[in-house]
This record gives sequence, structure tokens and C-alpha cells, in this order.
Amino acid sequence: IPESVSPENSSINYTVTTIGNLAFDNCVYITNITIPNTITKIEKNAFKKCKGLSSITLPNTITSIDSNTFHSCESLTTINIPNTITNISHQAFAYCTSLNSITLPENATIAIDAFYNTGITTFTGLDTGSVEYIGEYAFTTLVSSTGYISYASYRAIPFTTLNFNSNIKTIKEGAFAGCNNLT
Repeated sequence: IPESVSPENSSINYTVTTIGNLAFDNCVYITNITIPNTITKIEKNAFKKCKGLSSITLPNTITSIDSNTFHSCESLTTINIPNTITNISHQAFAYCTSLNSITLPENATIAIDAFYNTGITTFTGLDTGSVEYIGEYAFTTLVSSTGYISYASYRAIPFTTLNFNSNIKTIKEGAFAGCNNLT
């Protein structure tokens, strides 16, 4: 993504500061993205269904990951979320089924279903950061609108141990439902 754009036959450069709603929706052939430091906002659904996206670099200029931003990015395997992020919204990474490792920002609020149905096996940040709020079903593998679904025939999140920092004040209903391997 460029830092600036210039209209054809113009000498004026415009700084790119926002990636708009649905900007790259369903761009299945995008494999990696580097977002420049000029970007301060990525709107909801910006990279939804970018099924070939395997890596992304987020700049420290972003403070929020909006709803469904990376929803169904099935090839995304890891992401380091900068510490400037204070909010990870509803289903921001839902259905990123190859996502197996994340680093959570220190002060983030993690909204409902933020990491719903991912393949996360490793994440850091809950034990060392200042995360205070984890929303409903934030790390759940399968939940329906009618409630909890049996996990007997579905894969469970393979966490075995979770360590929380002393700042956590709220863990909402079902935040780790389906984490059948927790000991």
C-alpha cells in the first residue's frame, strides 16, 4: 500500500491515511501486505475474505482493528499486533483458520468473537501485558447464535496452559469455550 497517491496528470500528492470499508474484500490473490506508517485507520471488512493473505505488517500508527477486518483470511498464519492497538473488535480475525500464533498488544480490549474459529496454538500478551477485558467467545472455535455447540466432532483449541496478567478485570462468557486441552 503506497504512502501517497497522485491523480493522473497531477503534481499533487495525497497522503494515504485510511484503508476503507471493504477496500480489499475478497481479493483472493493478495498474499502479503505491508501497511505504511501513514495509515492511521483500517476500517471494518478491509481485508475480509483475502483467502491468500498469509502475512501482514501493521504499523504502530494504528490504534484499533475494526470488526471483520481480517475475517476469513484463511492463509494468515501469524500476526504481531503492535502495542499501539487498544481495541480488537468483533470477529476481527474470525475464521482465520490457519492463524496459529499471535502476539497481543499490551493494553488491548478483545471484543466478542475476535479470534472465533482460528487455529491459534500460541499467543503471548495475556501474561505480560495490561489486557483488562476479554469479550464473549473471544477465543472460541465454534459457537452458534443459539448458544454453545458440542465440540465432540470439532477440533478444540489446543491451549494447554494460560497465564494471565494481574490487570485482567473481565473475562466474559465462553471466552475460552472449547479449550478442551487446558490443564
